[in-house]
Amino acid sequence: MRIVYLFSLLLFFIGTSFAQPLEFTEFEYDNGVVSSSGYMKNGKPEGYWKTFFPSGVLKSEGNRVNHQLDSIWKFYAEDGTINQLITYEDGKKNGVKKSFFEDGTLQRQEKFKQDILVDTVLKFHPSGGLAEMIPIDSLGKGKEQGTGYEYAEDDGRVIAVVQYSKGYISGRERINRKDKFNQKQGMWRYFYPSMVAKEEGRYKNDKKSGYWKTYDTQGNLLETMKYEDGILIPDPEELAKLDIRREYHSNAQVKSVGSYNKGVKEGVHREYSMDGNVTAAKIYSKGKVIGQGIVDAEGRRQGPWKEFYETGELRSEGSYKQGLREGDWIFYYRDGKEEQRGSYYKGKPEGDWKWTYSNGQTWREESFIDGYEEGLAVEYNDTGKVVSKGNYLAGEREGDWIIDLGDHREEGAYVAG
Repeated sequence: MRIVYLFSLLLFFIGTSFAQPLEFTEFEYDNGVVSSSGYMKNGKPEGYWKTFFPSGVLKSEGNRVNHQLDSIWKFYAEDGTINQLITYEDGKKNGVKKSFFEDGTLQRQEKFKQDILVDTVLKFHPSGGLAEMIPIDSLGKGKEQGTGYEYAEDDGRVIAVVQYSKGYISGRERINRKDKFNQKQGMWRYFYPSMVAKEEGRYKNDKKSGYWKTYDTQGNLLETMKYEDGILIPDPEELAKLDIRREYHSNAQVKSVGSYNKGVKEGVHREYSMDGNVTAAKIYSKGKVIGQGIVDAEGRRQGPWKEFYETGELRSEGSYKQGLREGDWIFYYRDGKEEQRGSYYKGKPEGDWKWTYSNGQTWREESFIDGYEEGLAVEYNDTGKVVSKGNYLAGEREGDWIIDLGDHREEGAYVAG
C-alpha cells in the first residue's frame, strides 16, 4: 500500500500561538486506487475521513475529533447503497445505530451508551413495518432482558410474546396466528398502547371459541364471556353476569359506578366529583374490599393505596404513580404485624428492603437497583442467627458467600455474568 502526501495546511487555534499542521493524506491499494483519505495530525487521523473499496466506491465516511471517531459515521455497501449509520463520541458508540436492507430500508435500530447496548432494539420488516421489539437491561450489561414482541408484516399485529433473561430467550408464546386460509386460530390477545392485555381468548376457524376475557389498563379482569362457534352464550351457569350500577349527582354527572354479582359488589367501584374527576375507588372480591385508593379514567391506580386480605385485614399500603408502585411500601401479616418494607421506583424495588418474621425478628436485609439485588444481602433464621450472607451484582451472586443451615454449611465464591 502506498501513501501519498498531497499538501499541508496550517490551522491556528484560538488562544494559542502555536500552529498545528494538518496534512491531507491518501492511502492507496496496490492497484493505485485510493483506499482512504483525510487529514493527519501528528501522525494520526483527524477531521473528516473517507475509506473506499478496491473498486473505488465509497465504503465509509465520518469525522474524527482528537483522532477518535465522532458524530455520525456512514457505512456503504459496494453497490453504493447505505449500509449503516452509527453515532460516535470519543471513539465509542454513543447514540443511535441504524442498519439497512440492500434497498436502503431501515432493518434494525439500536441505542448505545459508551459502546454498551441500552434501551430497546427495534427490528423491521423489508416493507418497513416493525418486526421485533427486544428489551435491553438497564444495568449496563447490554443484554436482552424482559418482555419483547414479534409483529406480523401484513398488519403489524403482535404474533409472539418473548421473554428474555440475561441475554437469552427464556420463553416464547405464539399468539394472534392465522392459517393458510387466513382464518384466525388459537390464542389471540389484543393490547392497550401500554402493551397491557386488553382482551384475550381463542379462535377456531375464525370464530371465537370458549372463554374470552377483557381487562382494564391496570390488568384487572373486567369481564369474562363464553362463546361457542362464534356465538355468545348468554349467562352461562359458570359465569355469573355482573350488573353495572350508577348513581348521579344533582347536575347529572356520574357520582359512583360499580359492578355487582347477584347483588354483591365485585371488581372496581369508583366515586366521582361533580365535575367528573375520580375522587376514590375500591376493588371488591365477593363483597370484600381488597383495594382502596384512586383509579383514574384509564384504569390506572394513582396516589396512596391500601390493599387488603379477602378476610378484611390490611395487607399492604403505599402509593401508585401511573399504575406502578412508587415510593415507600409496607406489607403486613394478617395479624397486623409488619412483614416487609421497602421502596419502589417505576414499579420496581429500589434501595434498602427488610423482611421480618411474625415474631418480630429480622428475616432478610438487602438492597435493589432497578429491580435487581445489588450489594450485601443477609438472611437470618427466626432466632436471629445468620443463615446466608453475601453480595449481589445486578441480581446475581458475586464474590464470597456463606450459607449456614445448622447441619450444613457452605462457603464459596461466585462470579456474576
